[in-house]
Amino acid sequence: MRSRTHLIPIVICAAIMFSITGNVRGGTWADFNRPGAALTRLYGVEGKNFVGCYITATESSKGFLYNSQTDTLTTLKSPWSGYYGETYAQGISGNNIVGYYHTGINNPNHGFLYNNATKSWTNLNYPNSTGTWAMGIDGSWVVGNYVDASGKGRHGFLYDVTNNTWATLDAPGSAITGDGGKYTYTMDVQRDIIVGHHITYSGMQGFLYDIPNNTWTTLNAPGTNFTYLNGIDGDNIVGYYGNQSFLYDGTSWTILTYPGATYTYANGISGNTIVGYRYEPHGYGDYAFIYTIPEPATLLLLGLGAVIAKRRKTLKIS
Repeated sequence: MRSRTHLIPIVICAAIMFSITGNVRGGTWADFNRPGAALTRLYGVEGKNFVGCYITATESSKGFLYNSQTDTLTTLKSPWSGYYGETYAQGISGNNIVGYYHTGINNPNHGFLYNNATKSWTNLNYPNSTGTWAMGIDGSWVVGNYVDASGKGRHGFLYDVTNNTWATLDAPGSAITGDGGKYTYTMDVQRDIIVGHHITYSGMQGFLYDIPNNTWTTLNAPGTNFTYLNGIDGDNIVGYYGNQSFLYDGTSWTILTYPGATYTYANGISGNTIVGYRYEPHGYGDYAFIYTIPEPATLLLLGLGAVIAKRRKTLKIS
């Protein structure tokens, strides 16, 4: 039982959180669309660097890297995808970008790691898999999901680039679906924590996975059985449920809905920046957005992230 002297700081913190949650709702929304694209999506962000994909009227999906400081956009197309293939950039950490590509509509997906400093591409395929999707990266950790040789369901994975080791991650309590498989989607990683979601008998549930302790924690938005966790930065997690997105700071949930949009999908977060895309009620495609969390929420969110900071690995690729 807490002593009465502890109640004062608890009440103060609660009051601060209540106030800041209101300020977060007053954040700013900015459109981001690749010129000439019919569809633009943002999936990952780190500092001033953003990754995603775009489609034009005459071109299939291409990944891209955008630097907001220099206002430069670099198209990323896997060298193996060919003319009919597509490339999707999903996550970024330093010079390294992960995502997936395929060589044709009916062909399997392959993960990739692209180093923007050396301009080198590396295939990331889970051993003996029939499809691999690389979704998030932090230091030498890469996470994503794959389909095994049976072709049933999907498994999450954790790949250590430095040691070239793969580990399967299947969330406990996953349902056996109609195809006879189970589905676990690992979406992002920071330091030693992975976020994602998996199919259960009651719906789609979000989870946190602690790598060194090998522990799973369920995390669902209040009042829903369908929660998709997509991005993590410190204590802060973004995702969506239904047609709206959310920011979870370890204590409170804040709904994020792009004004006038039918659907809002939050995919990544870095500091006070959240990225994703939305679908308009009378639009003809998806439109990327950059959402900025305002002060004083920014200070608290960054502070919370610093409290749990741990030593992170450094990835070096020649």
